[in-house]
Amino acid sequence: MAEAIRTTRRMVDRAVTTRRAEKRQELLDAALRVIRRDGPGVSMDRIGVEAGVTKPILYRHFGDKRGLYQAIAERYRTEMMRELHSALSWDLPPRELLRATLEAYFTFVERETPVFRFLSRTDTTGRPALEASIADFQAQVATEPTVVLREQLKPAGADTGAADPWAYALVGMARSVAEWWIDQPGMPRRHLLEYLTTLLWDGFAGVMENADSTNAPSI
Repeated sequence: MAEAIRTTRRMVDRAVTTRRAEKRQELLDAALRVIRRDGPGVSMDRIGVEAGVTKPILYRHFGDKRGLYQAIAERYRTEMMRELHSALSWDLPPRELLRATLEAYFTFVERETPVFRFLSRTDTTGRPALEASIADFQAQVATEPTVVLREQLKPAGADTGAADPWAYALVGMARSVAEWWIDQPGMPRRHLLEYLTTLLWDGFAGVMENADSTNAPSI
């Protein structure tokens, strides 16, 4: 009898846990709908209205806006990593692979601009949990390029230790450029991709040499 009661309790606990997780995802979906529709400055009240719940219920699932931020960052990161992994798995020459990876990143940012603004422009000053979340986000995004760079460097006999700093530099640069680019409606994505690919592949010296060659007077 006692064992049957314990089994029933475990089943009830699992059902409650499952339902709570499902409800949290429903609330997260509602928050993302509002952010995509109304922009990054949405309030918890507005999200509650969209989800059809009161603010205390939102707090029960996320704690506060910081908890919501971290949940949105996790969803955003998962979806972005899926896009990047797909691009990095293509069998392309190195330069084209670099461009394809940048294109996957900036296409995602362009499609999810309100969410990107919400994550990049939420004030994290004095909020260690959010600052740690952002650092963790960048570290995880850098994981895929690190692996690919190491695989590219090894056959060439190059120092594979460069893979980590290069990957982090690539992610940091892409994020900074994305923050600038979303406020530059006159810059087409294809132009941005070509500029960045040329800079990353050729370096400043290569870019300047190409410019000098292009602008050199014919003899």
